[in-house]
Amino acid sequence: MIEKACNDLKDLLLKKRQDYGPAGSTIGRFGMLGIVIRLGDKYERLANLVMNSKKANYESVEDTLMDIAGYAILGLILSKNEKVINK
Repeated sequence: MIEKACNDLKDLLLKKRQDYGPAGSTIGRFGMLGIVIRLGDKYERLANLVMNSKKANYESVEDTLMDIAGYAILGLILSKNEKVINK
């Protein structure tokens, strides 16, 4: 179950990279602040879906959780790259 979720997340990140480019627009421009901004957006979406028991028209709870996990992974990668650059 965990392996499938991780593989699905990997596939999603690679597909989105094709659409948004290697760093994504917000993350590419703002670095870790971009990660914070996007995670905040996704958290608000998740909270709205769960707390209001709303049925999503376009992005489900599962889609939102995948995006949150993806931004967390991108944040880890960015963090490691910043540590190397800032040495």
